Amino acid sequence: MTSNTDTPSSSPPFRKLIYDVFLSFRGRDTRNNFTDHLYTALKQKGIHTFRDDEQLVRGESIGPNILKAIEESRFVIVVFSQNYADSKWCLDELAKVAECRRSMGQRVIPVFYNVEPSEVRRQKGEHFEKAFEKHQEHYGDKLQRWKDGLAEVGNLSGWHLQNGSESKVIQEIVEKVFTELNKIISTSEGLVGMDTHLNELFPYLNIGGLDVRIIGICGMGGIGKTTIAQVVFERLRAQFEGDSFLENVKYETEKQGSTIHLQEKLLLNLLNTNVNVQNTKMGKDIIKHRLSTKRVLVVLDDVDQDIQLETLCDRTWFGPGSRIIITSRDEHLISAFGADKVHMVNALTDTEAFDLFCLKAFNEDKIGEDFLKLSYEFLKYANGLPLAIKALGSSVCGRSLKLWSSALKRLEKNPPKGIIDVLRVSFDGLEETEKKTFLDIACFFKGVNKDRVIRILNGCDDDGVEMDVQVLIDRSLVTLFGTKLWMHDLIQEMGREVVLQECREEPGKRSRLWLPKEIIHVLGRGKATSAVESIYLVCPTGDDVVHSIDTAFSKMDRLRLLRINNVKFSGIIKYLSNELQYLEWHECPLDSFPSDFQPEELVEVHLLFSHIKQLWRGEKGWSMLRHLDLSGSPYLISTPDFTEVPDLEVLALQHCTSLVEVHPSLGFLKKLRCLYMESCTSIESLPPFSTLESLQILRLSGCSGLMKFPEIEGNMKSLLELHVAETSIEELPQSIEHFTGLTMLNLTYCKNLLRLPNNIGCLTSLKILGLTGCSKIDEIPENMNGMKSLETLCIGGTSIREFSIVAGIKNLRGKRPAALPMTTSPSSSSSSPFRRLTYDVFLSFRGGDTHTGFTDHLYTALMQNLSGGNHTFRDDEELVRGESIAPNLLKAIEE
Repeated sequence: MTSNTDTPSSSPPFRKLIYDVFLSFRGRDTRNNFTDHLYTALKQKGIHTFRDDEQLVRGESIGPNILKAIEESRFVIVVFSQNYADSKWCLDELAKVAECRRSMGQRVIPVFYNVEPSEVRRQKGEHFEKAFEKHQEHYGDKLQRWKDGLAEVGNLSGWHLQNGSESKVIQEIVEKVFTELNKIISTSEGLVGMDTHLNELFPYLNIGGLDVRIIGICGMGGIGKTTIAQVVFERLRAQFEGDSFLENVKYETEKQGSTIHLQEKLLLNLLNTNVNVQNTKMGKDIIKHRLSTKRVLVVLDDVDQDIQLETLCDRTWFGPGSRIIITSRDEHLISAFGADKVHMVNALTDTEAFDLFCLKAFNEDKIGEDFLKLSYEFLKYANGLPLAIKALGSSVCGRSLKLWSSALKRLEKNPPKGIIDVLRVSFDGLEETEKKTFLDIACFFKGVNKDRVIRILNGCDDDGVEMDVQVLIDRSLVTLFGTKLWMHDLIQEMGREVVLQECREEPGKRSRLWLPKEIIHVLGRGKATSAVESIYLVCPTGDDVVHSIDTAFSKMDRLRLLRINNVKFSGIIKYLSNELQYLEWHECPLDSFPSDFQPEELVEVHLLFSHIKQLWRGEKGWSMLRHLDLSGSPYLISTPDFTEVPDLEVLALQHCTSLVEVHPSLGFLKKLRCLYMESCTSIESLPPFSTLESLQILRLSGCSGLMKFPEIEGNMKSLLELHVAETSIEELPQSIEHFTGLTMLNLTYCKNLLRLPNNIGCLTSLKILGLTGCSKIDEIPENMNGMKSLETLCIGGTSIREFSIVAGIKNLRGKRPAALPMTTSPSSSSSSPFRRLTYDVFLSFRGGDTHTGFTDHLYTALMQNLSGGNHTFRDDEELVRGESIAPNLLKAIEE
């Protein structure tokens, strides 16, 4: 690429611009090769290009039309080839181009195709010099004008192509023009981030192809779908035989009651004549008959029903090369219609958002530091939504710093009506069950695993929540962040505003509560009504205030979802709604559930650190329960009869230090996947595991009173992890051979364990075996050398001295010569590639600073992990009073 700069000598006057690019070239040199390929590439990128032999009508005088086309073009690409100067036509074009560059600021890009730039500039060499010798005889009066043009354009930055890759040069030229055009459009129209969308859309559109293509542009309200469609439409419309942009299709359909009016408008735009349509079938027939051979560009903006698509834009109705662009909030609607591609519009990046805000909020280039800080707060609120950014920026433009601060505070209580109204359009178009699910997510389940939410909300009736959630995703009201349900902050704000409008003055009469002060007020004063369906009370910081709520729930007979965390309540709760589907209450004051409570809809119970002594007695209808977590409940003495919960999948009882009795029915939970009972120090025995065929994770570590491993009476092929560290078991049963899928066996610091069972070699899937601190074990069973999957073995702190069997285990990591494969000192940092792992997380913190604040929330979140099994060490929770703290802490860190 040559390097001289294209700088016009004066600022350009206003001119009407029809074309993006004018191609000047010598036909016989490059028409069927380089220029043809360049022209095609420009068209495919959506760049409207004038090429003389394509555009001129036969019989017209060529001179005036060429001059007019040059004046109406933003860019001119001049392809200098060996015979370029032979043509008077080409030289006249070039002189005009040089004139437009000087007078109008036209941008000119030269391409030196198999000629040297110096030959063009100076008219020297074999080709250009000879051409001008011939012209001397006939066009002497024009020679100087031609030479000046060649010298000026030949001195500009461009491309020099001499036996190089034509396709590479073409790609570079097209990208440069495309980028520059986007800058021009974005600057003139105040558009930000448009390049990204156009770069993605134009390849899909494949302008110039003969097929009929349908492209969808989808996203949430206010994200910029219509703006993108308008820019694409303006860029492409001149390349079609007809064009039509139908705005607000949803609104027009609702207003008119049908799409007849839109059919008439479409025909008027494309045929330039009024057509009287009596009914939609007649309109479809006319469109198909009159437009089947015409290459058209059609945009349908804000479509929300398939009937609109079926009556306005069947792809078989339009001529070859036609393009149909549809904007909608409903991705599924467009995909189901058969769109060739759906372009999803995402929120602006931080940089784009900042640029757009500055464009709307400031009239000057220089921004004060105080205004800059507040700008970031506004941008945080808008979260990349163009509609919100423009509205907020415009609202504070030209105002004082004090008013900026005031506007920001007002946002916390009153979101801008204009923004919320636009977003609410999507909500209003939902079915009633979809609205209910949306509000549940906005007020309770944002950030929770999708499948888990569906399971909780479906309840025993299988109400079709999965379909509701999919509709919300299709309509861009809800997104997936990995496997978790997510939504834009302003979408959530809109949902909450819908709830607030139910009753602004009395929170207890609303369907959903989430503001801590309001909830505490409603519960403390018994202001709740039957309207309340969900309560989400999670305070950012805890305090020592205890609120009394004896009759708080007595009127909430429709309460389905309840979560209370970091707030202390007291009182005798005599009533809980039988409609409850999800119950989470940390430090719950209940010692048992109310006698008349019928939990037939309850799917999950999380009562961490509760006062529960007994969960239920007799038949209570707990059949829907899938997840039960009573971790850290110090008063729980015995478990209930699990025959009431045949489909239980997760049971968490860790740190229930008073638990002494586990009901025999535990061993018959066929669907139980995870059993967490770490540090249940009073447990001495467990019932036989008869039919735990789905169990994958079993954690009994820290059950120091447990002397005997439960009997295995049935198939346990699903078990992957078994943790029995720091228990008092003396032997593992021979039935361990049933654990054929086991990958981790943690026996560390089982100081009473005498030996490993002889059939341990049957554990062919085992990868990790931890024996550290098992001081009475003095040998490895011979059949262990056949354990092909075993990768990690820890024997530090054992009495093992013979290592030949260890040396024979093929895949063992860190294996050393048989003479001294590992040390047996438990204090050695290099004792083995395996460490005894008892905890998932160790929390290090300064109690005086964060014990009741951040660290407490983090600890609770870890313990309450959605999968139900994070084991977290927090020193003030785990250490036994009276013990020396240092050794225990060091040990916990290592583990």
